[in-house]
Amino acid sequence: MSAELNIRPYQGRGDRRQLEMIQLPARFIKQYTNSPPLHILLKLLGICTNYLYLMTLGGSSNIVGTILLRKRLRGFQTGYAWKIHAVYVVPELRGRGLGFELLAYVFERLRERGVAEVSLKVDDTNEPAIRLYRKYGFTEKARTKGQIIFTKRVNERI
Repeated sequence: MSAELNIRPYQGRGDRRQLEMIQLPARFIKQYTNSPPLHILLKLLGICTNYLYLMTLGGSSNIVGTILLRKRLRGFQTGYAWKIHAVYVVPELRGRGLGFELLAYVFERLRERGVAEVSLKVDDTNEPAIRLYRKYGFTEKARTKGQIIFTKRVNERI
């Protein structure tokens, strides 16, 4: 990709409008931005926190990609489970390496937090996403209900 990439954390109202413009479904926008009352409570209690990152190109403020990282308490086990919950690139820019760049950015954030492993689920029919995750070094852990569960050690290099 030749254009300059900028990836940054979600910053509120203006970003929310941009997310609506790239036609992310409203239910995802609410969930990803921690806006429903339940998500706000979960975040305050330290049970579940979403970290939404937005990608823009070439100094533009137009969002062209997003990635959601979720930290969730493991229940009776100690510590947190980290999941990549959603990777999205606008349709007209898919296949240009932007998803790979979003993953690289999130993995740097995970390393900064000392996270050991991250997982994700993908529909077993989503071949482009499956190729991306395998290319990035994720390994298949299980299959369930039409989905593949992938995991990757954070410190493993690609």
